[in-house]
Formats: sequence, C-alpha cells, structure tokens
Amino acid sequence: MYRINRITHSLWLATALTGTLHSLPAMAQEQTPAADDSAPTLKSVTVTAQRREESVQDIANAVSAVSGESLGQTGTDYIGKALKFVPNAQANNPDGDARPRWYIRGVGTGDQGAATVFPVGVYVDDVYLNAPLAGGDPLFDLDRIEILRGPQGTLYGKNTTGGAVNILTKKPSFENDGYATLGYGSKNEKIVNGAIGGTLVEDRLAARVSLYSKERDGFIKNVYDDKDYDRVDNKAVRLQFLAKLNPDLTALWTLHDSQTRGTAAGLLPVGSFPWLGGYNRSNPDRRYIDSNVDNKSKIEHAGTALTLNYDLGDYRLTSISAYDETKQRSISDDDLSPVESGRNYTNNRWRQYSQEFRVASPTSETLRWILGTHFFHEDLQSAGATSALPDEGASEASYTGTSFSHKNTSYALFGNLAYDFTDQFTVTGGLRWTREKKAIDLDLVQTTGSNFNGDWWDSGSLQNPVDVTGAGITTNGNAKRNKTWSAVTYDLTPEYRINDNLRVYARYAKGFRSGAFNTGLSSSLEQLSTVQPETLNSYELGLKSEWFNGRVHANANVFYYDYKDMQVSATTTTASGSLVSLLTNGAEGTARGAEFELEAQATDNLHLQLAASVFSSEFTGDLWKGNSFIRAPRHTYALGADYRFPLDIPGALVLGGDLRYQSKEYFISAYQQSQWTWLNQGGYTVSNAHLSYTTADEKYNITGFVNNLTDKQYQNHGISLNRGSAPYWASFGDPRTAGVTVTAKF
Repeated sequence: MYRINRITHSLWLATALTGTLHSLPAMAQEQTPAADDSAPTLKSVTVTAQRREESVQDIANAVSAVSGESLGQTGTDYIGKALKFVPNAQANNPDGDARPRWYIRGVGTGDQGAATVFPVGVYVDDVYLNAPLAGGDPLFDLDRIEILRGPQGTLYGKNTTGGAVNILTKKPSFENDGYATLGYGSKNEKIVNGAIGGTLVEDRLAARVSLYSKERDGFIKNVYDDKDYDRVDNKAVRLQFLAKLNPDLTALWTLHDSQTRGTAAGLLPVGSFPWLGGYNRSNPDRRYIDSNVDNKSKIEHAGTALTLNYDLGDYRLTSISAYDETKQRSISDDDLSPVESGRNYTNNRWRQYSQEFRVASPTSETLRWILGTHFFHEDLQSAGATSALPDEGASEASYTGTSFSHKNTSYALFGNLAYDFTDQFTVTGGLRWTREKKAIDLDLVQTTGSNFNGDWWDSGSLQNPVDVTGAGITTNGNAKRNKTWSAVTYDLTPEYRINDNLRVYARYAKGFRSGAFNTGLSSSLEQLSTVQPETLNSYELGLKSEWFNGRVHANANVFYYDYKDMQVSATTTTASGSLVSLLTNGAEGTARGAEFELEAQATDNLHLQLAASVFSSEFTGDLWKGNSFIRAPRHTYALGADYRFPLDIPGALVLGGDLRYQSKEYFISAYQQSQWTWLNQGGYTVSNAHLSYTTADEKYNITGFVNNLTDKQYQNHGISLNRGSAPYWASFGDPRTAGVTVTAKF
C-alpha cells in the first residue's frame, strides 16, 4: 500500500503540473507581445531514438540530445563531460576515461569484472557495445549523442534498465567538407583531430575519414620514480563509405580503431596501512602517490559495421551487421605504496558479433509499426593474476591466478506499434522477447610460500603470468557454469497533444538486465555463483513544450521506479577468511524523481540552457534497508549561457560559461550512516568558461577555455578494504585546466 501511495502521489503531482501548463499558452498569448517571426529560434534537433527520424521534442520519452557542434565548441572529448545538461545522468571516470561509470536515475554498476553487464546500454551508430571498455572511446567528429532515460527494453533490448546512450558519428555526404583542430592546454595537453570527406564517385560513392590524437601529462605525480601516474595517450581513426547501390538501396560501411595508453584510475591511498609495514599517507588532498610499480595500461578497440537501408515502396528494411573487438592489458600496484605488497596483472579480450533486421511502416499512416530481430554473440577470454612478493609488507609470497572463457549468446524478437485514435491522441506500445545463454569455464591457481618463475610482475614486459613453482601450498581448481534466461519486456505510452506546442504523455516500461557470473573479483571457486537477472518497473508522466515561436523549449517529467532482484556489489568473507566483494541479487529498491530541461534563445545574442532534477531512492529489502542508491544525488542543477557580442568588424565573439551543482552522493551501498566521509562526497559546484572568435565566413575559429574555474577539489570515488573504516583509497575529479584550440573548416 505504501508503494501504491507513492505512485499515486507522483501521478497527482504530474497531473497538477499538466493542468497548470494547459492554461499557460492562453495566458502567454494574452500577456506577451507577439514574437518577431524574423527573430532567431532554437534549432530543431532530429534524432532516431525511436528508430525513426523525428524531432526530439516530438518523442513521448525522456530523451536528451547533445549536438556534435556543441561538443566541438567546448572542446569536450570525454562522455562524462558531455552530460552537464542531462538530468539525473553521469558517467564519471574513477577507473580512467576508457571506462566511464554510467548511472542514469540511480541505475548503474560499479562492478569491475571483465564480464560485467552495464544496466545502461551503450551504442555507437545503433551497434550495441557489450564490453565495459568499448564505450569509452574519445568523442570526435560526431553528429550528436542521444541519451534516453528509463528502461528502453523494447527497441534497445537487454541491459537498458537504466537507459540507453546512442553515439551518432558524422556520416559521409556527397558534398566535400572537412575540418582540422589543433589544441594545447594544461599539463602539456596536445590535441589534434579532424576529418575530411566527400564524393568518390558522383552520386554513387562518398567517404569520410576522421582522426583524433590526445597526449597529456598526469595530474598525479609518482614520487617513487618521479613519473606521472595518470598520463594520457589516446589515438583513434574512423573510416566510412556511403554507397547508393540503386535509388532504393544505400549501404554505409564503417571501420574504426582506437588505442589508449597510460595508467588506470587515479586512486590515492590515504591513512596508515599496518599490513604495509606501517606506510602512512595522511594528506588526502595532495595529488601524489609513492608506488614502486610503473603502472601501465593499454586498451585497443576496433570494429566494423555494415548498415543497409532498402526502401520497399513506403516501407524501409534496415540491416545492421557488426563485429567489434576490445583488448586490454595492464599491470598495476595493488597497494599504490613503496612496499612490495602486491601487483596485479590483467589481460582481457572481448570479441562480439551482432546482427539486427528491422522493417518499418510509413510514418504518415494512422497505424505505424516497427518489427525486428536481433542476434548477439560475445566471446571473452580473460586472464588475471595478483601476487604478494616476499618483502617487508608480506610475510610470505602468495599468488592468485584466474583465467576463464566466457561466452554469451542472445536472440530477440521485438515490435513497436503506434496508433492515432484522433489527431491529438496516440497510444504507442512495444514488446520484446529475449533469450540469452551464458557459459563460463574458469581455472583458478592459488599458492602461498612459493617461488616464482618468469618476470611477469616486471611492468616493462606485460607478459602473461607463468606457472608458480617451488615449495608451498598450491590449490588448483576448475569450475564450469552455464545458464539460460528468457525475458519479456514491454512498454505502453499514451500521448495527448494539447496543441501544436504542448504535449503530455504517460509511460510504463519494464526493463531487464542480464544475469551473470561472479568472475572479476573471484578469489575462490565457491564465489563463482550465478547472479539472476534484475527487473525494473518504471512509471513516468511528462510534458514537452515550445514557446514564443520556438525560442523556448521546456520539458518536464516525474517518475517512479520499482526495482526487483537488484544486482549489487556486496562484501563477504570467504572460507579462508579473506574479505572480498562479489555480485549478488540481495537487494530491492524504489526511486522517485522529477526532471526539468529548458533551452532558450532569450535575445538575438543570448542563449540559455537549464537542467534540474530531484531524486530520492532507498533500498527496501533486508540488505541496506533505508540506504540510498549509489551515485544518485538528491539534487542536481546546471545552468549555461552563451552571449554573442555585437561587433563593428566581421565575425562573431562569443563568451560562454556553465556551472553544475550536485548534492551529496554515496560511493557504496553500505556504511552510509557511518562517520567515514571518504565513502561519499558532499554537495559541490563546478564551473567552466570559454571565449571564442569565429570569422564571418565561419571557416576559422579560435577558442580559449578554462575548466573547473575555481579549482574545486571533489572526490569521485572512495573504497575501503576494512569494512568501510580507514585506511582507504580515493580518487578525485580533474583540477582546474585551461587551453586554446584553433579550428579551420574547408
């Protein structure tokens, strides 16, 4: 009954809000002078979030779009920084830019296993990327990013309980164009990116090639060897061909490749570590470590996709065939101290194949539908090792090696149907059936008091670990698991168009997140348990509106979530007495919130943007009852402005800035009522500014920027291996940085 009352309360709030807005157009018409039709208006943003081309304002769903143009103007090349004006969404990078932690409306995961399943689906050009590291490529030469909040199980499929993110690249065209950008900034940051494209065969074949390079020194210094700890070296290339095979058939072939070198997350140890010979790092604010390991990481991501669109009269058949491969190899200091306590080695390789077929009816019909089928297969090969060498921090040498083969195959059938009962009232429904099989074959080697062959812990080689030999206690084991799940997800969305500029909708959706096996944090075979799928029931009421002849867009919604069988990371003690973290279904929860987005061309020269959200969540089961979801601040607000100065000379001078506030958030689900403040971050504000000049022909641009103007230090992650108490490890957001970019278009 309590849950029903909360749903009713949310519905009542939305109804009251809708009723108020229903009367506003008439009020505005009476009290506001007619807008000048020649005045600049906001650009209409066309998206394909519902697998059809339509304005983002016409979609009865909580969808935000970030244009590639705006990303280029602010020099944004990391997905976490592209979400400033997306309510209740974040993709922070405590694990490094290559592995953003996606959370939408409090739904996400911090699990670090190679076989981790994200509850936010990440797509590039409609291709689903399952590998945790595949969605962290740099952003360059993009058309837009579409962020859908709430379960999207019908058209996007499994693992979208939190939402879906579709990154759309700039496609080839039959008009020759291109650009080149050079940038330089703090910490010796050097950025080069650009693209060139156009016709190869007139009216038949076009191509586009896009390039990206970024190098930067680290924000954290390793005083042990006087090297930067979190340095960056990213390279990427993308090649696309667009062919018109006949008047009704087009083919888009894409090849991409990227490489990221550097170190992993910028975790800093804080406190006194008794098991490290009393090593003490008491100042949490200083950006340094004292690690005896040259931490290294290399990530490679490559793939290809072929998209065919065939117009069968007014119907369209779409085929998307894709192959994607991600490789990761890294070695790191387990304790980030000068003591030889432990080192970690990781070698992962993900290979996936996917195929989707869709057929869509004409968009002009009263009854519109989309039918489709989707196939997906992934093969993951993973090897990892952790060792404690015989030194002052370890009483005896020990070794744990884990290697496994993980296979994932799924099939899905889906459909979406929309019917216009009247010119004003439409009902849309969707249904998807998914069948998924996962299998794992895991080998485990553990030993203590042994000698070691080889030099696998030598960071210069990044070689696979070799067998452990010598005296000692060795435990070898193998475990195999396989499991098949089936799920039906669906949604229902009635929509009412009050007038041409005001629409309201209600939406119910059920989301599904795949089951899994505990792999990434397993140190004993008994931990290789099966984790069941989680489900999410979402209820939402929303509105979308335009005002003053399109100079203002205002959207709002309220929602309620009912979460079952949540997949969460929890700490437990193994039979040997070790404290470890593993994935489990031991939680249930609810969440409710409201979101507001506003964009306005306030004057001919002033552009404004506002996003606000209120969010409340709690675990309702026995596990962590009453605690909040992690990375789910109660309040977030973002405000941005760009002002174009009138000039007596040709060209445009624009001064812009933004600030974003978020209230307290927790990093783990447990210990939220404790005094251990390093497991959460209190409210804080980060602001940015930029100044740009563009020539009158818009061919040349120079932009200067400052990010984190006030040099605010804020924590974006915190962990402890001592049940939440000190000592601990923490990571922080980027400090103040500044730079300049120069762009030429041709």
